[in-house]
Formats: sequence, structure tokens, C-alpha cells
Amino acid sequence: MSKRRKLKDLQLAASLGGPNPKNYQVWYHRHAILEDILLGKSNNSSSISTSTLNRDGETKEEEGEENKDKNGGDDGGNCHGERYWEDVDFWVRNELDYTAQVFEMDAKNYHAWSHRQWVIKSVNRDALWYEEKIFAHKLINEDPFNNSAWNHRWFVSHRGCNTISEEYMRMEADYAIKAAELDPYNESPWRYLLGLIREFLFSLEHKEEDSEKVQVEHDTATATATTGKAVDEIIDYYLNEIDTIKNKLNSNSRNADHVGYCTQMVIAQVDLLEMKNDDLNAIGVALKYTLELKDQDPIRKSYWEQREQALRS
Repeated sequence: MSKRRKLKDLQLAASLGGPNPKNYQVWYHRHAILEDILLGKSNNSSSISTSTLNRDGETKEEEGEENKDKNGGDDGGNCHGERYWEDVDFWVRNELDYTAQVFEMDAKNYHAWSHRQWVIKSVNRDALWYEEKIFAHKLINEDPFNNSAWNHRWFVSHRGCNTISEEYMRMEADYAIKAAELDPYNESPWRYLLGLIREFLFSLEHKEEDSEKVQVEHDTATATATTGKAVDEIIDYYLNEIDTIKNKLNSNSRNADHVGYCTQMVIAQVDLLEMKNDDLNAIGVALKYTLELKDQDPIRKSYWEQREQALRS
């Protein structure tokens, strides 16, 4: 299929999807065309990388070097030469522009987000990941309550599936704190922050399990104590950040006619304090906040009663 024919096919899919951008069959057709282009099914070209994702998220190994030899080296249109990447870039930009147009009509369109993320992960180039982080930031700035944009930032920060480093985790957590400071009543940055810290704690726990297999008992205990101290420092840092936001909120509300209880911020405090499960003082403070939430969040009163029981046990 020629480039012109493929472009017309994508334009047809766009025109069909325009009246109903949630039509799965249209997105599937568009996906199939792009898969044919990016994975080189129609002309047996090499894949975008030696390990590329198919539509089910599984890894597909391609014989890149073999195809490279057949096409006469890196300058061939079907291998990883300059012209090849120029061609790929054309199709990728076309898809990113199209999905961006869909988001202008429906910022939370699941099919558009899924399609965009598949394209990005399939191409898997550093520059594209960086651009997508800027794109996610732009959408969050436009609508801080857009959970889809927050989810996309998570996807981009993790390169689709990878666990991030402590340094990168802190960068993302600081980003969430700044967003929460702008509007503490917005649940999205708090969920993002808690997700990052929980993931980091989970990764540390697995590292400890691995170390126990090779270390003697004394060394393992020392490593566990060191890890626990590092975790407490991270949690305490963000609890202090939340206290700073709370103090600013209280200060700005003194002259207001009505001071609203910031439920989402208090919930974040409870979750962080509960992560320090060996600290009885932290659990006591979390219990105090849970009792407050039973009154301040009556719709979920039974849920907070369960949390209270769990903290007491």
C-alpha cells in the first residue's frame, strides 16, 4: 500500500470517527493501518526497534539486522536509516496531531489516549517521551482536574511500564505537590503523589526480599533498618510539605466567609501516615484524622469506620 493510499485511509478513518470519536471499530482500523506502517508488516521491513510492542502489549522480536542487510544498509527506506526515521516521524506526527484534535472535543476519550500511548511506546524514542511529558503538562495546566492527563503523565514518566528511580520519583512527587498547592481540593495531584510513593515503597520491599536471599541475617537487618530510615525521611518530607500547604490554606481563609474542610488533603495525610506502620505516633495522628473524616466526609462514613478499625488493630 502506497504512502498516499495509507494517508487517505487514515483520513477516511478520521472522517468516520469525527461524528463519534468513541467508535471502537474506527480506532481499531486506524490502529491496524499504523501497525502496518510502524511494524512494517506490508513490506517485511524491520521493526522500529528490535523489541517492539504489538497491539496486545506483548513484545515482538524482529529480525532487524537481517532486513538491514537485505535493504542495503542504514540508508534503505525499510531499515533504521535517516530516511526511514523521517518516514516514521511523518506518521507519528500525524497521529499525535489527530489525537490532540480529538482531545479538544473530548479530553477524556479512552480510545484516543490508548491509541496515542500505543504509538509512543511502539516508537520508543527519548525525544518523543520528552515531548509527551510537555504535552501532558500543557493539558494539566489547562484542566488540573483532567484525570486522563494525569494518567498520561504517569505513563510517560514510567516509559509505559518501567519503575522509576528515587530521584525521578521525587521530581514527579514535587510536581504533584506544586499542583496540589495551587488547588488543595483537587484530588488528582494527591492521588498522583500517593501512587508514586506507594510504588517506591513496593520497589524497596522487593529489593529487600532479593537481598535476603544473598545476605546473612545481620547484614539483612542492617539493610532493612537503613531502608526504613530512608522511607521515613521521604514520607516525613512530604508530610511537612502538606503541613505547609495546610498552613497557607488556613491563613488565606481567615478573612473568608467560609472555610472549607480540605478532605482530599487530609486523606493524603492519613495515607502517608499509615505507610509508617511501625510508628505509633504516626498511627495515632492518622487515627485522629480518620475520626475527623467520619464527620467531614459523611458519604463515606462506613469506609472511614473500617479505616479506623484497621488503624486500631
